Amino acid sequence: MKKNASMKKKRKEAIETAKNLRPDDDPTEAIILIDDYLSKFDSRGIDLLLLKGSILEMRLEYDQAIRVYRKVLRIDKREMGSGLHIDL
Repeated sequence: MKKNASMKKKRKEAIETAKNLRPDDDPTEAIILIDDYLSKFDSRGIDLLLLKGSILEMRLEYDQAIRVYRKVLRIDKREMGSGLHIDL
């Protein structure tokens, strides 16, 4: 139960940090929080991966963004094949 609460808190913190970014802000902290959540709790979190890809695009880091989007496509394809796909 404690891990689940911690997981939700970390996820919310990552999303809120990214949501509150302004055009002149450095998004490094948001990317770090997203990566931390993905590595500890859910490496297949499509919504957070898409958020990370979007941040990387804003930073004009297209090569890294493409890698993230490709990972999302691989995950999504597997989940669709297994019947676990959820509409986003």
